[in-house]
Amino acid sequence: MSLFQSTTCASFSWDNFGNFRGVLVKRKGNSFEILSHWQAEKTGSQSHAQLLENGYISLNPDGETTVVIGGNFSKSCFIDFKMPKIAPGDLRNALFFELAKYTPVPLDEVQWGFRVIGKIENTEHCLIRVVYFSQTDWESWISASSGISNGVDIIIPPVAVLDPAITGTDVCLENSNGNEPFIFQSKPDGEREIISLPSDQDYIGIFGLGDSPLELENLDIGGIGNLSADIQKTFTTSIILGIYGVSSQFYTDKKQWLPTPPELRPKRNRTHKIYFMVLAVYLFFLSGIFVSSMFYERYQEYNELNAEYRRVKDKIDKVQTSDEDTRFGDDLEIELVELDKTIFSMARSLIEVTTLTGDELWSSNFNWDVNELRVELRTEAEDSDITEALQQSEILTDITMRKRQLADGTVNYTINCRIMSEDNEEAFDEIKTDK
Repeated sequence: MSLFQSTTCASFSWDNFGNFRGVLVKRKGNSFEILSHWQAEKTGSQSHAQLLENGYISLNPDGETTVVIGGNFSKSCFIDFKMPKIAPGDLRNALFFELAKYTPVPLDEVQWGFRVIGKIENTEHCLIRVVYFSQTDWESWISASSGISNGVDIIIPPVAVLDPAITGTDVCLENSNGNEPFIFQSKPDGEREIISLPSDQDYIGIFGLGDSPLELENLDIGGIGNLSADIQKTFTTSIILGIYGVSSQFYTDKKQWLPTPPELRPKRNRTHKIYFMVLAVYLFFLSGIFVSSMFYERYQEYNELNAEYRRVKDKIDKVQTSDEDTRFGDDLEIELVELDKTIFSMARSLIEVTTLTGDELWSSNFNWDVNELRVELRTEAEDSDITEALQQSEILTDITMRKRQLADGTVNYTINCRIMSEDNEEAFDEIKTDK
């Protein structure tokens, strides 16, 4: 579909007896709903243009709704051609020569247009539907369309749009004159053939006939369903036109079908649409630049990180330790662990001093450095047995002491000693045992 194509369509048609019909069709996915309908009969001096303007007001579409005029369906004829693949610029000329073989009147006295129905399966040919009508009828349809002040998108007879509107379904267009109905029968290749059916024929499955003439699987006829079957039949052509007006083929057909006179074409804020289209293209362009720039920056970062990785890896490879270095490190770790096991902890040393000295002494300073111990003890009375008491220790050796009288009357003892390792302690224990 076109970017600006509406999902609603107001369509109008009429017959030889002045019966005018219109519907407002809305597309919902693959389904269609008739939102409103209009019917009128031409009386007195009313013009077709006046009636269509009344119908448009009655349907009350918004300004973006597509408008399709079908004219008087009985005034047009059609021929289906199977044509080989031809360049679009040459297709109309080729159809002109083919059409001249079938029309009963000279082509300069008729107007004609065509629609590409589609490619014929398993062939290289396309099915083209050519519809023609008199120049007088075409001009009268244009005159009638002028009554719709908001403009008309396309003027096209309903027989031209049976496919894709209701492809694969037999159709009877309006049969107001009471004669035997003419059926537009759908054939396997997409062609349409006109056949007549007697009045006693079973009409089931034919769109436009029977007790439920407008029954389609994907169509909700809305308020038209409350009308009698005979009245419902008269809406057949306008419904077909409405479904076509919201189809995906509509916009393409506008480019190759007979052009609507410029004065009848709807404006629909064309300036704003062009502006927004340009703006959208500009934003898309900016987005492309932004994404490209961001990608380039990330690519540059990747290259820088990759180069840094290679530099670091080279350095690691150069300084990677040998087996000999690894063995040296393991041996050093073992020595440190064993050394740590031979040294008494600071807590053990402090407990030893506390245990051996009397309760009247307190420690004012304590320094421990692996196997060297310096402790300051303070008392209010001299105690000459401190050194002798400490010499009873099993882990302290080389004990020296310095005594100092302080101004507050207390005596300060500074004791320096060495802490034996576990190995020394074991040797000491052996000596004691020998003794």
